[in-house]
Amino acid sequence: MGVDKATLSVNGEPQAARIARLLSGEGVRVTCVGKVPLGSYSFIQDPPNCEGPLEALCAFFPRADSVFVASCDMPAFDPRVVPLLAAALGNNDCSLVAVGDRWQPYCAIYTAQAHAKLRVAVAAGERSIMRVLQGMTVSIVDERALLAEGISTAAVTGANTPTEFAALTDKASSLTNASGL
Repeated sequence: MGVDKATLSVNGEPQAARIARLLSGEGVRVTCVGKVPLGSYSFIQDPPNCEGPLEALCAFFPRADSVFVASCDMPAFDPRVVPLLAAALGNNDCSLVAVGDRWQPYCAIYTAQAHAKLRVAVAAGERSIMRVLQGMTVSIVDERALLAEGISTAAVTGANTPTEFAALTDKASSLTNASGL
């Protein structure tokens, strides 16, 4: 993208701030991990020379039995996905969203035990969350489950290019107008 995705504007608001606001509005305690603090939310600085989102995630030590993880690059994010993921967690290490055959590991709930497994893998040099997930029990919330709850697949899709960001931002604008998000 060429810029910090967290700062890209969605409906006049930086997308990371939008996601934090929406989560907080649903009663979710928000801790931001990143380059700079975000408003009054708890903050953890990215590790020095951070090599990606998995390493950044491991800078956080959960105080709860499970935590919801959201990347900062979902311009159409909808917080209604959190209770859906929580209901799907069961006795698994994590529950995550899948759109088609593409898992969204940064729109997921991880147990504290799974988070510990992530930290062990990072300490051993792993930087791919997908490889770490292969050794975990994972519950999948698929497109049908999202749509049954009225949640657009755009709500859990990250933007990795300017074209994707523009398309998802347009979707976020239409969702905001329809639902007040």
